[in-house]
Order: sequence, then C-alpha cells, then structure tokens
Amino acid sequence: MDQLQFIEARWLSRSLVEWLWAHYELLDGQSQKAVCGQEKVYWKYLAQQTKALIDYKKQAEEAGMLPDGDFTSQKVEIQVECCFHGHASFWEAYCDLGVGTQVTFFWTGPWGYMVRCQKQPKIG
Repeated sequence: MDQLQFIEARWLSRSLVEWLWAHYELLDGQSQKAVCGQEKVYWKYLAQQTKALIDYKKQAEEAGMLPDGDFTSQKVEIQVECCFHGHASFWEAYCDLGVGTQVTFFWTGPWGYMVRCQKQPKIG
C-alpha cells in the first residue's frame, strides 16, 4: 500500500467511529446513565491494542523471530505517533499503560457497559 491508501484507510476508519458514536451511546451498567463511549472505551481500547502490537513486535525482534527488514518496532512507533498526533485522549490512555503494563490484546477495562441507539442521532 502506498501512503495515500494508508491516509484514506485512517480517514475511513475514523469516519466509521464518528458514525458509531453519533448513532449509539454507551451506558454505565449500574446507573444506566450515558457516558462518553470514546473516552471510556474506544481510546483506551485502541491504546491498549497499539501498545500490545508494538510490545509483541519488540519481543519478536529481540527473540530473532522476524526477518531483517526496515519495518521495525521503532518505525511502528513513529507511525503511531504520526497517526495519532493531536489526539490527546489517545495519548493519555497510551501513556497511562506505561512500562511494565501487562501486554495483551484482551480488553482489560471494565465490562459493565450497555449500548443503546441515540434517540436523536447527532448528524453533521
């Protein structure tokens, strides 16, 4: 894929996320009150997945399990920085994971949420 295809793919994925939160809302499972789904789940989950991907790549490099090439974990980190530049919510969640955090693709956040359709979708 070339650079323009990556840019388009990111734009499409972000459009999908915006559409999702415009049409559905996240509810706290106990209080049944709406909470910000992007802050409570989306950014945290994306940061966790990103950290796991980079950490597993580093582990594979250190174990000599990857062929020599120029797609290193350091370059992946640079791409992540470029992709999420200016997204404070992502960086806060990513930095909160810190060094020594258990690396996993499994969601480690709370499970007590429910989803419902927005009564008035936020379009525009």
